[in-house]
Amino acid sequence: MIDSDAARTCARGSLVDRLPDELRIVLYLRIVQGRSVAECAQVLTMTEGQVLLTQHRALSVLRDRLGTP
Repeated sequence: MIDSDAARTCARGSLVDRLPDELRIVLYLRIVQGRSVAECAQVLTMTEGQVLLTQHRALSVLRDRLGTP
């Protein structure tokens, strides 16, 4: 029997893997590594506003794909 939590986690992981590179990298830096907006902006040579916008877009895409509001 497949653990439903594990299956959901795997599905979410594959959704993240299918994001465009820019969106995936910002999420990785912000959420997985816990970097600040300022740190991400410096690493990615973006403005802080661009980092926030990219993060928002990435999360919106994931919400749409998961079908959650």
